[in-house]
Amino acid sequence: MRSPRLADVGFGGLSFHVTEPLATGQYLALCIPSIRPDLKIESLVTWCEKSQYGYQVGIAFLHDQDRFTVRMVEQICHIESYRQRILEEEGRELSATEAAQEWIDHYAKDFPAA
Repeated sequence: MRSPRLADVGFGGLSFHVTEPLATGQYLALCIPSIRPDLKIESLVTWCEKSQYGYQVGIAFLHDQDRFTVRMVEQICHIESYRQRILEEEGRELSATEAAQEWIDHYAKDFPAA
């Protein structure tokens, strides 16, 4: 299976697109290898529907702490994307801390509450 494409992140889980259907009730290990050490989160497939990308799958996190972890990862991804955009558009090279502070100042208020 190719890498899934994230569709939505919610409080209790997330959804993503895959090319092959997954069975409802199937357990998955959600892996995010760009976070060191590799982040692995246990989850459960709660629904799977045909979509324009193949199939959209919804998963639920099995542990409360994972909800918080995934929200933090989502913010980190937004900050890194901001950092890259600023480099490309403005030619400014920001440290991770500088990018985080600027992103928080500009966008944190619009980041959906958990």
